[in-house]
Amino acid sequence: MKILMVAGGKVDIDQLLYTARDMKKKPGEDDLYIIGIDGGMKTLKEAGLRPDIGVGDFDSVNASDYSDTPIEKLCPEKDDTDTEHALHMAIEKCPEEIVIMGATGTRLDQTIASIELLKYAVDAGIKAIILDPTNRIRVAKGETVITKDDSFGYYLSVIPYAEELTDLTMKGFKYEIEDFNLKKGTSRCISNEVVSEKAVIYCSGYYIVMETCDG
Repeated sequence: MKILMVAGGKVDIDQLLYTARDMKKKPGEDDLYIIGIDGGMKTLKEAGLRPDIGVGDFDSVNASDYSDTPIEKLCPEKDDTDTEHALHMAIEKCPEEIVIMGATGTRLDQTIASIELLKYAVDAGIKAIILDPTNRIRVAKGETVITKDDSFGYYLSVIPYAEELTDLTMKGFKYEIEDFNLKKGTSRCISNEVVSEKAVIYCSGYYIVMETCDG
């Protein structure tokens, strides 16, 4: 199973439809589970995609407008965001992959928080990314392999997740490093480029990988 989560941020409908099709192994198979998160329910409806479940406090849309979908309505006064609750729900299903759309936008606080949530998936051994038209974002630990054919955008940046990275190695990039000490709060590893057929990142600590392009 693969899980597509759609939150209430800005979503490109064409990219959403392409991603949903790409995540399905074969047309018609029920191997794609879709979670609509609050305002993301409206986006899914506009795209003609039916979620398997809707989650949220529904302060952005009216839950009663989606009577054909199972709803888990959350209390507005809670200790986590709708996206965090939905991600834990997704992880419990032990999927092969999780793709989150609608998690970026003008609310930078929510964007940053959503990126940091990806660590939960790393700790569960599940590949999870945040996707929008100009960014593909993941949190990683250990080795990350990116092939040139599968790379997203033009630039690739590595940012420490929490503490400084003491053994960061990047091979197959325009700017290679080995056992590098990348401190928190520096832009040393921003805007690198994949130049080999296979590029490899390794670090024993948690790090953020951002593949980006100019919009």
